[in-house]
Amino acid sequence: PSDLDAMHSLAAAGSSVLPVLLRALRSKASPWFQRAAAAAAIGSVGPSVKKAASVLTAAVLEDEDVWVRRNACESLGYAVGPSTPAHVAKAAAQALVHALEDVDSVDKFEYEQSGSYKETVRQAAASSLMRIATHASVAAIVEPCLMKVLSSPVPHKLNAVTRWSAVVALSRMGLADETVLSRYLS
Repeated sequence: PSDLDAMHSLAAAGSSVLPVLLRALRSKASPWFQRAAAAAAIGSVGPSVKKAASVLTAAVLEDEDVWVRRNACESLGYAVGPSTPAHVAKAAAQALVHALEDVDSVDKFEYEQSGSYKETVRQAAASSLMRIATHASVAAIVEPCLMKVLSSPVPHKLNAVTRWSAVVALSRMGLADETVLSRYLS
């Protein structure tokens, strides 16, 4: 729902539009689909996305709309790199863990298939954890949650992607042994 022409144009414009995108994401006066489009575009602006980590973290934790949280989760994976300060990386990892563990917070939608929307947030969080797993300060924060994902029931077809992302993240952290892989394959 946030795949808007304006989002693609802003993403293509690069870092010069990052302040506009951040303002749109933070604005509670903006409709959910504009905030979701801004969150998605932020992940595509290139290296300057690193400046957006704190705003994306806040959106993951605080925004009421599932699509805003989902897109913020995805973009957060691009905003945290090896050179990101530890406190920023830890806050991002904690927000992503929260999103990955938050399976019951979404009760009603303006659109159909609420169960799949819950899992799309989880899948985006797991995918971003997979991207930031190599940051030195996140392993202790994310390992317990990723292990829990592997032993959780499979509530939706996207859960297979969520579980796969968890295995890749654990592998990138050097924590995927035969036990982890057997949990994934079972």
